Amino acid sequence: MILDNDSRNINYKSKSFLRKELISLREKLSPQEVSDKSAIIADKLFKLSCYNNSRVIMGYMNFRNEVITESILEKSLNRGKRVVIPKIEILDDGTKGIIPYEIKDIQKDIELGTFGIREPNKEVAVEINHEDIDLIIIPGVGFDVRGYRIGFGAGYYDKFLKKINPHCLKVALAFEIQVLEKVPEEKHDIPMDMIITEKRIVIV
Repeated sequence: MILDNDSRNINYKSKSFLRKELISLREKLSPQEVSDKSAIIADKLFKLSCYNNSRVIMGYMNFRNEVITESILEKSLNRGKRVVIPKIEILDDGTKGIIPYEIKDIQKDIELGTFGIREPNKEVAVEINHEDIDLIIIPGVGFDVRGYRIGFGAGYYDKFLKKINPHCLKVALAFEIQVLEKVPEEKHDIPMDMIITEKRIVIV
């Protein structure tokens, strides 16, 4: 059973297994459950001083039963914060990676991008410096209580997080079913600073 954590050595192959199982669990949530749990998670985020003290917030557009982030980004704009979302592009080294773009309007500045995920429209959004970001909300399939993350396997965030300001707070928003005692980690993995679920806030 996926939620039974023990002390055995978890190899890289089991990361793929966990990814599939966690996505399956998340997709079993009803639209009402996703909406209700997301509202609780958002409310917890909005009450945190680290959020309220941040001027530049980077998030992402939710996809396939993820915690709903669209309303968080919209409310952040309404509160006068600068809002940034990622776009997958070809980097200077020829590989694909994340470029952060500031948006002003959650509806007008967004287009359908890589993997069917909504991304900033480059014609209106403006690329910003990685080091300007105060708080970043990071997507993931699963997390553990140490802050380690299972992403979608492309490694985009692993590479991106190495470029941000070391004082930037790394926050994961997840449903409680996505948080395990331990997930496989690798040397290049960068843990989250905080995980917010509908049940608790995990400070790493």
